[in-house]
Amino acid sequence: MESLESLLKELKDIAISSSSYNEIDENRLRDICSKLEKKTRYGTRCYIKKQFIKDLANVEINDNHISSFANIVKSYIYLTKDLGIKKEEIGEIIKEFPQILELNIEKKIEPKLNFYENKGYSRDYIIKRYRLFSYSLEKRIKPRFAFLDYLGIKESNLVKILYPNDKDFSKKYFKDGKKDYLEFLKKYKPYKNYKKRKNRERD
Repeated sequence: MESLESLLKELKDIAISSSSYNEIDENRLRDICSKLEKKTRYGTRCYIKKQFIKDLANVEINDNHISSFANIVKSYIYLTKDLGIKKEEIGEIIKEFPQILELNIEKKIEPKLNFYENKGYSRDYIIKRYRLFSYSLEKRIKPRFAFLDYLGIKESNLVKILYPNDKDFSKKYFKDGKKDYLEFLKKYKPYKNYKKRKNRERD
């Protein structure tokens, strides 16, 4: 029977040796993670995950809401191999924003990365502002860019566009004779359709 230490070593090997996110051996990863789930108790699993992250990325995190073993490995591979984040930098990112290990690559990271790049922002610029991945593409990112287009404003600083809450954002860009952002949202069709879809999903 495989020991906990040997399973964690295999898991780390996948994280280190995989050349890219798309080249992950999903069957092997799934098998190892399944064995780890069975071998660890719920109460100690969080601690073991923290220790695994410390061993993998040389960083200690305090967040007790930690993603699955599989997501930790997938995120690490994507960030270091696909996005090219240096190993000495990945620990700092995880420490400051541990939620990045929980974000679904296909649904929460790549669509936003593609959107930002299509707007002319470099990958390096985006990666250095990794919290930009925490914002909703449909509820925050797209509507704000649409509003700035409506006002005819060119804003190059993504932090200024996305960090403020809706009210502060509205105050910042309000122009006499123009509708403010909160009013704009009420009539912005993609946002309205998104809200309706989410409401139907909850019903």
